[in-house]
Amino acid sequence: MRDILLLGAFVCGLLASCSGGDDRAMFFPAPKNPPVELRYTELSIDTICLNSAFATSYNGQFEVDGEDIYFIDRLFCWIYRLAPDGTLKRRYLGQGRSNREIPVRMIDGYAIAGDGTQILMGGTRDLYLYDTTFSLQHRCRLILPEKERGLPLCEQAFAYSLAYANLTPRLVGDKLFLNITAGSRDFNPSHFDYLNRARILMRVDVRTGKIDTLLGRYSPAIGYMTAFDGFGYDITPEADFYVGYEADSVIYVYDRNYCVRHAFGRAGRGIENDYLTLEPGAGYKTQVREERTRKGYYTSIRCLNDYVFRTYQRNGRASTDGLQIYEGTVLVGDVDVPRGFRVKGYIAPYYYAEGPVDEENETLTLYRFTLE
Repeated sequence: MRDILLLGAFVCGLLASCSGGDDRAMFFPAPKNPPVELRYTELSIDTICLNSAFATSYNGQFEVDGEDIYFIDRLFCWIYRLAPDGTLKRRYLGQGRSNREIPVRMIDGYAIAGDGTQILMGGTRDLYLYDTTFSLQHRCRLILPEKERGLPLCEQAFAYSLAYANLTPRLVGDKLFLNITAGSRDFNPSHFDYLNRARILMRVDVRTGKIDTLLGRYSPAIGYMTAFDGFGYDITPEADFYVGYEADSVIYVYDRNYCVRHAFGRAGRGIENDYLTLEPGAGYKTQVREERTRKGYYTSIRCLNDYVFRTYQRNGRASTDGLQIYEGTVLVGDVDVPRGFRVKGYIAPYYYAEGPVDEENETLTLYRFTLE
């Protein structure tokens, strides 16, 4: 037994290491897909419009915890607690310096743990930990270590910044996980070996702000200088990571130490993925915007109960997006859903999802559906 444990630790150590070549293969096993058992080819989706429920900047996100739905207003720094039918229960926080406010100009990140503990992030890597009543319990700042001589840049946290374009914090106990990207002159996505070597997540101790470790790799399905190098992830109550990449039809599962468990997943219907290799320079951001508007890609992943929900955009012309539903590793559903659909949580008997914020018409939209 001791030899088995030592071997497991050795393998995990190998996975955490960074070599000069492309060592991604060990992170990405071939998928093992059981036969498809489609039980859901369409869903009956209820729409809850919240255009006059409360005052908001219309810049934020929904989250679900326990029997409540939360809307996190990034600009006004308010947290709204809603009933399952969208009725407003209470408003929390707002900008200020008391223990029931938050001293930031904007909320850049939000996560909630299984016990209801909530963490909010400001724009200067500041972290604020609140209890279930939104009373401030602790604050600290994310600490980036100094550059170390002789250590490859891919292994050094100072070389990375938070991926603010799609920042997805996850809080597990006193550990905060954050998706990252590198942007230094010597190590960034324009370098040919970046995708081979770069990490994608950092783990932070929320009590100290110190970075424990860097985790993960980019999928080999991601091409050089593509507009689709993003990824989504979720962490189960058992601390397993489920990771899905925008350009990869496979879902990869890792244990709490980020050692490979298995992989599964099937391609979504009608995804246009003839991605272009972009040119660096002044027009790069315009190229990215055009590609992401026209092409298809996987947009989110969420693990709830025994199901894995993954959404995808087919292309820029489709009137609907797609939602895949896996029970374990078995694909049991692939259905049309509204554009921008993202599954957020479960309050019996409904699964809840958010839609895109319509700032022009000042509308927030929640969706809910059942699996029967």
